[in-house]
Amino acid sequence: MSLMTSFRNLFASEEQAKQTVDARLQDLNRRFLENAGRLDLTASQAPTESAETDLRKLAAEHRRSADLLRDALIGRRASVPAGAGAVPALSGINHWARTTEDLVALQQAHGEMLDAAADILESHPELTDLFEVLMRQTSENITHLRGMIARADPQAFN
Repeated sequence: MSLMTSFRNLFASEEQAKQTVDARLQDLNRRFLENAGRLDLTASQAPTESAETDLRKLAAEHRRSADLLRDALIGRRASVPAGAGAVPALSGINHWARTTEDLVALQQAHGEMLDAAADILESHPELTDLFEVLMRQTSENITHLRGMIARADPQAFN
């Protein structure tokens, strides 16, 4: 194998690794936008003004997290997803059921983010601050949503 071929292979694998990281960040960006849409949809059906306000704040926080991911993608000169995928219709028959669906979606997104962080941060430590912020915010949002569910149904977590 020639020296030139070795360099080409090295750069090709580096570009492939960059594309893999970018794809993970793009997926997380879409997920945050989808969850923001879910939370907005749940808020639009909330039984009280305070529940609607709380859910809209959570949705706004998810949009801010998506914005952080978008900025990271732009900084990496990667393409930014056009937006969220279709937000699935809520199947919950009442506020408690809908917020529980939202909680499950947030927990799944948090798990995906932890997996992404484990895969990415060792080779891309420059993204550590971003993941720390995203994980902290998501964890706080999950805790807040659990509190909302507990208030909607105090026996939900017994």
